[in-house]
Amino acid sequence: MLKLRPLLLLLTLITMTQPLKAQSYQLASPDGSNRINIYLDGNISYSVLREGQLILDRSSISLTVNGEQLGVKPRVKRTKKTTGNEVINPVVKEKYAQITDHYNMLSIEFRGNYGLDFKAYDDGIAYRFRTSFKNDITIDAEEINYRFTADHTTTYPIADDFFTHYERGYTTQAMSRL
Repeated sequence: MLKLRPLLLLLTLITMTQPLKAQSYQLASPDGSNRINIYLDGNISYSVLREGQLILDRSSISLTVNGEQLGVKPRVKRTKKTTGNEVINPVVKEKYAQITDHYNMLSIEFRGNYGLDFKAYDDGIAYRFRTSFKNDITIDAEEINYRFTADHTTTYPIADDFFTHYERGYTTQAMSRL
């Protein structure tokens, strides 16, 4: 029994000093044109591919809530993949009377009362942090680092302020010129 204790202590120390195993998950849009790769190592990051071409390289995200940074040393409790396919009828019709909401979603639940949903649509991707704290929360900061693989072209509205009716002119140019 005495010889077993040093061996058990040694195995415990080795296990505790090993780095957390990096995990990764993949999610594709319903038509397969968009793919999200999610990486969980010391933080949470993701990359985006469009028709096989890497558009966004490992970009880290986190959310600071009540002084605690969610997404650092993430520990997964469970994951769940779902598919959504519904029609939304907006009360105020802007461009379309009906909007198709078709996506694949990966929900990741983490230890520490938070989760992260990634959605892959045929025409884009999205993510959303969720929390399940018992008391009110204050969002102190959100981190997102976009690591684009090239100086892609983008189209955006020209705006002088944040009040808009989507009636302004749009311009198309390289992201570096924004």
